[in-house]
Amino acid sequence: MENLGLAEFYITNVCNLACENCNRFNNFPRKGHINFNEEQYIDWAAKFDFGNISIIGGEPLLHPGLFSYVKGLRKLWPDTPMIITSNGLQINKVKHLYEYCVANNCGVEISFHDKDDLDIRLWEEIEKFKQSNGRSWGPIETEIVHHVGRDGEEFTTESKCLQDAGGFRFRFTDAHFFSSTSVKEYDGMIPMPHNSDPEKAYHDCSLKFSHTFFDGELYKCGMIAAGKEFIKERGAEEHWQKLFDYIPVSMKQYNPKWRQSFFAAEDVCSLCPERAEYGTCITSLKKEFKGEK
Repeated sequence: MENLGLAEFYITNVCNLACENCNRFNNFPRKGHINFNEEQYIDWAAKFDFGNISIIGGEPLLHPGLFSYVKGLRKLWPDTPMIITSNGLQINKVKHLYEYCVANNCGVEISFHDKDDLDIRLWEEIEKFKQSNGRSWGPIETEIVHHVGRDGEEFTTESKCLQDAGGFRFRFTDAHFFSSTSVKEYDGMIPMPHNSDPEKAYHDCSLKFSHTFFDGELYKCGMIAAGKEFIKERGAEEHWQKLFDYIPVSMKQYNPKWRQSFFAAEDVCSLCPERAEYGTCITSLKKEFKGEK
């Protein structure tokens, strides 16, 4: 049985926030959901165990078929810790979110981005959710989260958690800082990539452990998984050929030596910066969501 520490399932390009440094390009007005297909993952479940599963986007709470992922992934990996990674602003708009999460032992991880009072609004949404769902909510508690760094070093960070007596669980994470992305600059509307030493880029990559499933195939990071559609939308394929040359891990043509390239620098890594730079997350609600209450 193969083991992967984290498996992210990318399910939608749609997001209600426009975070300027979104590494999956969801800050643009994009469309498109990936529907869950159990047949695509049966062989994966027979061969792979995961330390954790995260359902991501975009904003996964905007996917109308979200619960098919929650139920389907839980069926295939019944004992794996699972969360929906969200910006939290839609938690009161998804009917039966509480019930489906409790029934399928799935938590909700909320990332705080803080711009134009979004954090204040988010706490209001959380309080509203508590009043309408669950019972006997406990206090917010601190949880120690274990990580592995770029050089294999282990380290820990703190996150805040909130849970009720019924088993529903929030985890709150700090997303006030974003790193530089694969887009070096724009030539008009055309995104232009970096031209980096792939070894240096891979070493400093902030996504190197964000292994992502997209439409039944496994990508070494979320940028590659989400990037191809975005680049096609912008008509920039000629500048991003290495993105399209990348071959994801697939059960249709499974290579038992997949780890040799998956956990190492590849040509596609040259599209990203050699050194990740970090700054404050600059975000706002997209205009089509600003009128929501």
